[in-house]
Amino acid sequence: MSPASDAFKVFVYCDDESHAPRRVAVTNFLAVPSGGWHEQPASRAPTGDLGTGHQMIGDKPAATGWANDPSVSNADVRQHYELVCRKCRRRPLRVRPERLFDRLDGWRRAGESSVSLSLLAASIASRSGD
Repeated sequence: MSPASDAFKVFVYCDDESHAPRRVAVTNFLAVPSGGWHEQPASRAPTGDLGTGHQMIGDKPAATGWANDPSVSNADVRQHYELVCRKCRRRPLRVRPERLFDRLDGWRRAGESSVSLSLLAASIASRSGD
């Protein structure tokens, strides 16, 4: 058995009523043995920014070549995940890795291997003041 098959995975899905009773895959996150999480996109997820991490400069997506722009300060660059259902595209969730990973760590401790996008968004919003 390979080490990857032993990794804890959290499946993120959309449970929007527009496609009930189906659960539409959004993405997966695998726990990294040294700490943190690695995204493993759902097999039917589109390529691009949907469901993947990407760089932000301030509050805007980083343009191609941003790393070579002398006017961009490293302090302005942030990583974000934008999680959205490929079917309904309702309620996309943009979240920083540290906030997302904190919630994923909690579900891992609880042994929960799947979470709806709406629950994930609610849990992040409910703890936004901490």
